[in-house]
Amino acid sequence: MKNTIVYVLICFVPFLLNAQKVKIEGYVEQPKNGWQISCIILNDTINKLDKLGIKDVSIRNKLTDNKDVFTCSDDTNYFSINARPSDTLFFKNNVRLYHVEKHAVSDLIKKKNLAIKFRTKPCITPKECDQKLPSKTYIFVGSKINVSYADTSDYCYMLMDSKYNANYKIEQEFGDHFPDYTIAFTAYDHNSMSQYLFKNYENVLIFVGEYCDDLII
Repeated sequence: MKNTIVYVLICFVPFLLNAQKVKIEGYVEQPKNGWQISCIILNDTINKLDKLGIKDVSIRNKLTDNKDVFTCSDDTNYFSINARPSDTLFFKNNVRLYHVEKHAVSDLIKKKNLAIKFRTKPCITPKECDQKLPSKTYIFVGSKINVSYADTSDYCYMLMDSKYNANYKIEQEFGDHFPDYTIAFTAYDHNSMSQYLFKNYENVLIFVGEYCDDLII
């Protein structure tokens, strides 16, 4: 009987310990070009909602209001969160400039003076152009070949406008002559309503300017 009890304890004590929450506390070293606060997410929960396509604000609010799921550092860079040893904590700052730091709780509880550091992340600096007036202006009626959304998630800062890569066949010209029957350009749009967004139409009158050797509208 005694041997049976010992065997049961050996089997279940790890499970009980694993299920018991512990307090993880420490400091984050705020990166030079980062946000003033860093956020800590249990098991990458918020990102999982995005991957599942869950847009319900009430569900997201329930998670972010739960301090054992989502919390942020205070003005002294101190943080604390309750988690199980089997959990993983994700530390986030400016995700365009710094990697998300992933740490197993089982590793963090072994550290006496916990200080989270962020590693810098390579990013793309968009080309700067101070040219106010275009070198050339191409005005034409064009038929759409392809318009695709340009991914700017690797840019060092967030653009205020949506960026598109566009390719059109020139049907009729009204401005400077373009030396080809198709034209590729970059388009920026600041949250236009659907009926005003050029990419939603097959044939449009387009004004394309040449700025710093790039074709832009």
